[in-house]
Amino acid sequence: MINQYRDLLHLTHPLFTHLPPTVLQYADDTLIIAKASNDAALQLKNIFHNFAMATGLMINFTKTTFVPMHVCPTLADSIAATLQCTTSTFPQIYLGLPLAPTRLPPNAFLPIIERCQKFLTGW
Repeated sequence: MINQYRDLLHLTHPLFTHLPPTVLQYADDTLIIAKASNDAALQLKNIFHNFAMATGLMINFTKTTFVPMHVCPTLADSIAATLQCTTSTFPQIYLGLPLAPTRLPPNAFLPIIERCQKFLTGW
């Protein structure tokens, strides 16, 4: 849907504005990487609404997070308010693993190692 409306919308790739935003999907999760602007947030919210009306599947905005990168705090707060979601930072936990745009230190993985050790001691 995003690519279909790309020419009509303010949604663009954050670095290459002649390209559409990057959309990655895994299972029932979606990651949208786009240039941060209030207009883009409004258009994205409209796409989410149209998707819900067309499919009957509602976006759960209480589970949605907005992770601004290189965006001023005022704009980030405005976009989060438009999307009606929380603002978060990296590292994020996804499927039990920490995610970050940079390399994480080994201690970031300690909770996973401890869970594995706990599980394996029962064997």
